[in-house]
Amino acid sequence: MITGINHIGIAVGNLDETVDALCKALGAARPEIRQVPERKMRMALISVNGIGLELLEDSSEQGMIAEYVRVHGNGIHHLSVTTDDIDADLSAIKARGIHAIHDRPVMGIRGRRIAFLSPDAAAGITIELSEA
Repeated sequence: MITGINHIGIAVGNLDETVDALCKALGAARPEIRQVPERKMRMALISVNGIGLELLEDSSEQGMIAEYVRVHGNGIHHLSVTTDDIDADLSAIKARGIHAIHDRPVMGIRGRRIAFLSPDAAAGITIELSEA
């Protein structure tokens, strides 16, 4: 069952600059910036009252985040919801005729099993299921 909002994924062109700006604007502590070499990305997670702002920057000009930023600029890339049973929820979603990008959960950059739904599933908003 989907139990809540996990984080908001935000694609950015300059992670350091965006982290500094958001932390200053929100009065939040500056998080660690992590390298994710297997995905050719860098990421930071700013916590705001239990909701994470997951900032993502591509290390490569060819990655999906870099492409997103080229087209849209910095912006919300996805909404992540927490599920207590990702396998059951993904099966139920597919049974309702909703297209998932992942046929089965994969390991996400923060070590949780995740699955993305197609942006077409929610009127252009990409949803990520994230196992608790």
